[in-house]
Amino acid sequence: MAKIEVSQAAEIIKKHKIEPSILREIVEEMNEVTAPAADEDIKPPAPKKQFVIVLSDPTGVLPKKDLIGWVVQIPENASPFSTMDRVFKGAYDFNASKKGRMLPVKSVGESLESVTAKYFKESELWVKTKMPVAVVVTDNVLPKDEFKTEKVDRRRKLDEVPETSERVTIRQNGETKFDSAAPAGTDPSPEKDPELPAAFDVLKSTRRASTSVLQRRLRIGYNRAARLMEGFEKLGIVGPENGASPREILVDLDTYKLPDQAAPTT
Repeated sequence: MAKIEVSQAAEIIKKHKIEPSILREIVEEMNEVTAPAADEDIKPPAPKKQFVIVLSDPTGVLPKKDLIGWVVQIPENASPFSTMDRVFKGAYDFNASKKGRMLPVKSVGESLESVTAKYFKESELWVKTKMPVAVVVTDNVLPKDEFKTEKVDRRRKLDEVPETSERVTIRQNGETKFDSAAPAGTDPSPEKDPELPAAFDVLKSTRRASTSVLQRRLRIGYNRAARLMEGFEKLGIVGPENGASPREILVDLDTYKLPDQAAPTT
């Protein structure tokens, strides 16, 4: 059933020239009926979500580094191995267009991020995430001895919290096998990340303060790229988040030099 706001209902009633005193009584009664009870639980806002690709690697052949990918769809009866041919066709069709001839895409990642849907539609490919997403690699084995999750207080400052909001520790036979917290000896401050100079070179060459650009150019995961962008913001190089658009660049990239504390230690 369709719902209507109390204020909208009041405007409708008002058009029928009802006496102001009666109108006021009706509106007050509607407000009482629609107001939540004192003991009624107020639903928290829905959490923001992101795509993550979980990739099985039981034999350990994949490189031990951050990976990124995109979520796409193809027809149900099509071979998954035809996906790249569909991406290539959409990119070639775009590059043959007027806009593509002026600003051609030069890589698969750039194609999936920049090419509009109509060029992929002809090759029956639908891009679900234009922004690259993190690929989490697993050996496909569940730990049998102990799995412990320690919640991190979300109210702590960002520079005191590891990249993940949860600290996950897996222990087997009393020995720590995996710990998602930052390794010992690493500086948690994003403006002191040793990858920051390389990220600044990307910013300088592309003139785009975009997390996805850092992911693609540096071949790192989303969390690391977002952390580098936080470092730029703390140093006053870029402005705050701007929705889906790149951040504003606040300095002259041709003359700006990173401070000594941002340089990697040797």
